[in-house]
Amino acid sequence: MIQTALALMLLAASPVSTPQVNTPRVDPYGPARYCAVQERHVLVLYYTSYCPYSQKVLRYLNKIHKTIPMKNLENDPQAKAELKRIGGRMQVPCLVIDGQALYESDAIIDWLSQHQDELDPA
Repeated sequence: MIQTALALMLLAASPVSTPQVNTPRVDPYGPARYCAVQERHVLVLYYTSYCPYSQKVLRYLNKIHKTIPMKNLENDPQAKAELKRIGGRMQVPCLVIDGQALYESDAIIDWLSQHQDELDPA
């Protein structure tokens, strides 16, 4: 009996750690608050009609029935100057995403494929 009492006193005197439980914070506005705001990228595709790689990107956009703002460099000196200023080189196709140049048709198609939901329907 004395042993039991001593054990209980030791147990009561020793610090007992309780496991920490991380409870998730609940947003009072619910998940709809986050679904309603969708970030859209500012896009411009610089291309030429005679470039086969530009045509590859245009065919892909046609295939997925999407459209993005485009600038044809053939008869637009201002678009040529913009592309040179933004990307540093005169290479098409060039997809400018939020002011950053992305070159190479396959890389552009990959990006467009991953962001189809953000693109406008054709």
